[in-house]
Amino acid sequence: MPLPIPIPRLSRFCVCLDVHTGVKYFSIGLSILWILYALQALLGKDSSQGNSIWATIWCILNVAAYVLVIVALRMNKNKMFIIPALAISVFDVVVAIIQVLILFLTLHWISAIFLLMIAGIT
Repeated sequence: MPLPIPIPRLSRFCVCLDVHTGVKYFSIGLSILWILYALQALLGKDSSQGNSIWATIWCILNVAAYVLVIVALRMNKNKMFIIPALAISVFDVVVAIIQVLILFLTLHWISAIFLLMIAGIT
């Protein structure tokens, strides 16, 4: 009978941090980036009202998902709080690519580059 293949375990996050600390810092960093994007969408002089509302709702949902990740890491028992962040990350990448294309076509360069950076990190 062949030996079962062991399940790989992640021991380091970005080579230098343990997993819990790295995920916590990464969640905080992504939350800050989403808050900055919301401020840029709200306070930008070239931003339309529809884009401001969409960006604000999108950013609030992202920040809430990353706060749930931090809560799950602190509780250390219930990992169900991590699932919204996993789902919203996939949604973020797909929607960010579409929105970056729209922003580039409408000549909102700074917003497009910043959103492309966030999508790449996500």
